[in-house]
Amino acid sequence: MNWLDFKNAVKELLTVDKNRQGMGTYIDTIIRVAVVDLQNNIPAFRVNHETLYLPGDFVQEGAAGRAVLPPQAALRDCFMSKVFTDGSSERHPVNQYPWDDRFALVHGTAAVNDSAGLICIDPNSYTFYAYPYMVTGWILSVFWDGQKLDFQDAEETPFTENETFCVSLYVKAMIAREVNRDMDAFAAYMGKGGDPIQSPPGTYIGERRKLMLAANERGNLQ
Repeated sequence: MNWLDFKNAVKELLTVDKNRQGMGTYIDTIIRVAVVDLQNNIPAFRVNHETLYLPGDFVQEGAAGRAVLPPQAALRDCFMSKVFTDGSSERHPVNQYPWDDRFALVHGTAAVNDSAGLICIDPNSYTFYAYPYMVTGWILSVFWDGQKLDFQDAEETPFTENETFCVSLYVKAMIAREVNRDMDAFAAYMGKGGDPIQSPPGTYIGERRKLMLAANERGNLQ
């Protein structure tokens, strides 16, 4: 599920609150805060994020482009892709390349096989070079593990329909507290003092605990 689909699915569960005037940006922000909290508490949600890099996200250096990975990202794999006006598309793998040889990418002398791209990452930071340089129409998709703090609408996420109800409760709780100034409603949506044991299903803390237990069970079955 990409980020836009996930946000829209959460908003459908907000009923009247999703249409309140002036709330659109606030709701988007709180959805992001909620999924960051899920990642903090459930390691399974810190796996297989996607970040999309457009040509404008790179600094061109010769035949390569230089950019920065998200903080604490552990690379899984990468792809270059382009969708053409006739609806056809191309997608090529991007293979890792030694950082010490990065200037071969800059100078355009690196050998590539089967139309694959190349990426080399600074082992001491999150700077990377991608080759060839992304020209207009091409996108670099980077899949990685770690905590993701920002999301673009088209990016794939590890979140599914299973998480939408939980996140909607967090959003409702924050609207109750910050907009309606209704602390009773806030507690009813959020749970009892943040305690996952005492907070029942149907509250954010209770549903988060259910998601954590389900994720742990999936991990034990693998």
